[in-house]
Amino acid sequence: MAWKEDCSMAKPVTVTISHDLGRQAAVDRIRSGFGQLTGTLGAAASINHRWEGDTMHFDAKALGQTATGRLDVFDKEVRIELQLSGLLGTMAGAIASRMKQKGTLLLEKK
Repeated sequence: MAWKEDCSMAKPVTVTISHDLGRQAAVDRIRSGFGQLTGTLGAAASINHRWEGDTMHFDAKALGQTATGRLDVFDKEVRIELQLSGLLGTMAGAIASRMKQKGTLLLEKK
């Protein structure tokens, strides 16, 4: 019974990625490469997002579970805050690690 209760609770995850692009260039990269970040949740994920200024709000469904969050772009960093429910919450560490890896690649100066 405790397992079921723990699985239903949302697990908060925060990922911070430093960059040297400046705010607008980082926003542009994220807008054009958002698929690289969302690939972290897998091909079966359904993702919706909307921008408000330099903040992107999003929600995703994968494996019958949901994730909601926001991505804030600042001059020197990007902060992604997620709420992972159920089974996704148990994979929080792996999801955070892959998001950081893919986000860092996306925001590298080229």
